Amino acid sequence: MWPVGTDPGGLAPFGSGRVDHDRLRKALRAEFSGKGPVLAEFQHRLILKAMNLDPTGLTTAYRWASDLPDIVRTPVRRGPGPTDGDWQDVPVVVLTGLPLDTDLDDVAQALADAVAGGEMSAEVGVLAVLPGAAGVWEIMRESQRYRMIPRNGTFFVALRVRPGVSPRRARKAAERAWKATLRQRFGVRAEQGPAFATVTAHQFEIGYRAAVSYRSSRT
Repeated sequence: MWPVGTDPGGLAPFGSGRVDHDRLRKALRAEFSGKGPVLAEFQHRLILKAMNLDPTGLTTAYRWASDLPDIVRTPVRRGPGPTDGDWQDVPVVVLTGLPLDTDLDDVAQALADAVAGGEMSAEVGVLAVLPGAAGVWEIMRESQRYRMIPRNGTFFVALRVRPGVSPRRARKAAERAWKATLRQRFGVRAEQGPAFATVTAHQFEIGYRAAVSYRSSRT
C-alpha cells in the first residue's frame, strides 16, 4: 500500500541518515505543544528537521535572506524598459480598494493616462498574484491601514519623469492625479486608498516582471 496523508513512510526515504518516524509523524499531523495557530513555515521547518535536513534554505523568508552566508542576488532586469534621453524611472507601488466588478486593466490604463503628457508618463503592471519576494510584507502592512474591499488592486508603476523634475515632485503630482482618477472614475472612497507601499529596487523589479499585463500612458 502506498503511504498517504500523514504517514511518514512517504517522506522518510528522502531524509538523511536515520529518520525518527514518530517525530516526523507528529510534525506531519501538526501535533505541537502550546496554544494558538501554527504557521505553515514552522510546520515545514519541523518536518525537515525530523528528516535530518537543513531547513534554512527552504524556510527563510525573503526579507531575512540577507542574513544567510554567501548570498548572491541575481538582478531580474534593470527596469521596465529603455528610456529616451535622460528620462528616469521612478518606481511606485499603488494599492487601492475597488468595486468587485472592476476590470483591473481599465484601472491600470486610467492610472497611466492620469500622468500622461508634459513632465511624466507611466507604464503600469497589473498583478494577479503578488510574489512573496516582491515586498509582500511591506505591501500587506501598508494595505492594513485601509479597508481595501471588496476587491484589492496592486499595481507596480514605472513612472517616467522628464529631465530636471525631481522624483519627489513627480511622485507627489502622480499621487494627486491617481487619487482624483480613482475617486471620479471608479468610486474609490477615501478609506480605500490609494496607498503607496515602499519596496526596494530589487523587490520592485520582481513585482514588475511578474505582472500579467501592462498599460502605458496614451500621449
